[in-house]
Amino acid sequence: MKSKAFHLLLCAIVGISMISGCGGQSTSTNTGSESNASSDTADGSNESISVDKNILSVEITIPASMYGEEGANEESLEIDKDAYPDLEYTINDDGSVTYKMSKSTHQKFLDELKASLDEGFQELTDQESDSYVASFTEISYNDDLSVFNVIVDPEAYTSWDTLYALSLEIAGMYYQAFTGVDSDDLFVEVNFINETTNEIIDTINTDSLQEASESLSGSETTSNELMENISFHEYGFETGVVSTFENNNDEDVTIHGNITYYDSSGNMLSSETAILWDCAKNGTGSLAFQGPLDADYNYVAFDSFDVSYTVEDASTNFSVENLQNQIDVKSNPGSDGGVTAMLTNNTGNTLDEIDLMCVYFSGSEAVGYTSEFIWTCGETASVSFAPPMNANWEAVSYDNYEIFINSTIIYSE
Repeated sequence: MKSKAFHLLLCAIVGISMISGCGGQSTSTNTGSESNASSDTADGSNESISVDKNILSVEITIPASMYGEEGANEESLEIDKDAYPDLEYTINDDGSVTYKMSKSTHQKFLDELKASLDEGFQELTDQESDSYVASFTEISYNDDLSVFNVIVDPEAYTSWDTLYALSLEIAGMYYQAFTGVDSDDLFVEVNFINETTNEIIDTINTDSLQEASESLSGSETTSNELMENISFHEYGFETGVVSTFENNNDEDVTIHGNITYYDSSGNMLSSETAILWDCAKNGTGSLAFQGPLDADYNYVAFDSFDVSYTVEDASTNFSVENLQNQIDVKSNPGSDGGVTAMLTNNTGNTLDEIDLMCVYFSGSEAVGYTSEFIWTCGETASVSFAPPMNANWEAVSYDNYEIFINSTIIYSE
């Protein structure tokens, strides 16, 4: 589910209210123009960030790479004229964008970027917020947004929380870009810090993200090859869709799924993305997609759906493998109508996290699912899965189920 806090962070990433008026009125009127001008620098590079600060104005050229593979275009750039009446921009032939504004507008943009980040951080750390992250207690940054410190409760912290680092990385780089830092010098570090000991638990920085990106370059062929060795089944029910996988590769894989829901007339209702981070080699895994919702968060009936998958080597995302084949699972229906399971850990190590999903079936069709985590599994651990529910939150009957271990994590490794 997309949180408001993530929305605020993403607004900051694309230039918040200056470029795309997130959360307010915006207009697509172009105050600049298409130009044949090139943003090449004297050394022939077109990826530098140039800044010309005159007495009363600031001119900044942001390279095309900041706007995705194709660079900037009119559809991706909208100006909030009420907030920034003196802002002008030019989209250059190479996809870069040159902005010209008064010094006061430039400073206003930078100040509002920080203010919007602060608002997003408040959402993530406020226990009353729908976007609350249980482990986050405080998020701070230095003046140029090159360092973010996320203070966490070590008891609630999980490796999944580091996924927020990507939004912080990009927001920091955009802020630096608009202050004139050269693209080769953009650098952001995100530290996840134990609130009790002040020790750094994890650090994500620009270099580590670049290394991960480079390791994925040219991965489309690899993805197709990996997918050839994966069989899957898709099951639709009132509240969404579940995909189950058998991975016959000799390596753990990460499976990205994107689903589009349609009504009976063929109109698209909604789209969702889900990720199975670590499907075990010669093992199984599952992905769940929430069904379409209306404006009041009620489920909307769908007629059909279409799912696409991409696959990559899981070692690019995890430094440890899924050890599901070394875990024995015994289970039975519980007293509340769901399922209770006992796991025996035969790995010889304490597992800090186990990500599980129980998929419920009636005959050969799935009727629902429940996801659970186990935190810290020594020799044994037990877990209970809630019973499946329909769109009206009523219990759904089932006659069979299957439990999937979707990842196992050891922090020390």
